[in-house]
Amino acid sequence: MPGGFVFTLCAKPGETASAQAAGMPIGHMAWRVGPGPALLCHSIGSNMRGGAMILSDAGYNDERRGEGQAEEFRRALLLEIAQRSFTALVCDFEQRWSPTLERLVESVAPSLLRRGVTLYVPEAYARCDAETKVLIPTAITQGSLAGRLREATERYGGAARLALDIECAATDLALPSPDNAGKHINRAVLNALLMERGGQSFYSEELCARYFTYREADEHHFVIYDDGGTIQKKAQTALRMGIKHGFVLYPEVESYLAALVN
Repeated sequence: MPGGFVFTLCAKPGETASAQAAGMPIGHMAWRVGPGPALLCHSIGSNMRGGAMILSDAGYNDERRGEGQAEEFRRALLLEIAQRSFTALVCDFEQRWSPTLERLVESVAPSLLRRGVTLYVPEAYARCDAETKVLIPTAITQGSLAGRLREATERYGGAARLALDIECAATDLALPSPDNAGKHINRAVLNALLMERGGQSFYSEELCARYFTYREADEHHFVIYDDGGTIQKKAQTALRMGIKHGFVLYPEVESYLAALVN
């Protein structure tokens, strides 16, 4: 781990055993918010204990909130955390902001904090409780990562309140791209594009990412992507600002684990 930065490997039930072998903290990806709201989970074994519980909002769009159901959700969530000795709850909320989910986060935050369980939330939910930790995405295509983290430090009350949400991604932008909204490409497509270029790419100090350009028909493309070296650079950039922790998806970094522990 570069200079004291701690990576948590987020893994699904079938990936847990191999992820644990890496010797890093584990985030268990097995729970999501269902209609009601209700706490739903995959089939999980007794080995899913300790570390962080990852709670997804994938597919959630139910804004009908009954007080009884919300309280039942809160009790079920706290019971699951206690029974499995989790030390953190990560709200992996990627859908649009939900007032129902915000109220749920607000309702569980005090109980978690009293029990010494760290609560991580996306930026959209940062106002739920001043004691929460805020997840800052590192997948940027303009500006600088250092500037992004500096702004977040000022906005959310200091580096101690922040953690990185590290997406080991590859993005293809057609230029010009006014909104910087490219399309995600998988590793097979990325490798094919790199092979066409003879493997040549460049490193951006500002983005802490690798990149290359290519032309297709009349379009110019800018491709930005991560590997083990760029993830380490992101961690080093964060650490210089006092941010000491980040979350990564285990399948995305499985090939790069050596770079993350050195």
